[in-house]
Amino acid sequence: AESSVCGIVDVVEPLGSDLLVTLRAGSATLIARVEPHLSLAAGDAIRLAVSAERVCFFDLETGDRLPVEQREPIAVV
Repeated sequence: AESSVCGIVDVVEPLGSDLLVTLRAGSATLIARVEPHLSLAAGDAIRLAVSAERVCFFDLETGDRLPVEQREPIAVV
């Protein structure tokens, strides 16, 4: 299922084939991999489409990716 999330861009990191965009969405910090042709800059307000099947969660202490069964339920509006 697809939802969307709105946030404010903090950092844009060009990687050649993609951009990594760090954004603030409420109290959360998110990192999104987006297409490289997008023109984004720090301070931009953006809305991203989010596919639940493609979202990854990471342990804050270790940085390890969490398996699906350990993920907390979230609501994206």
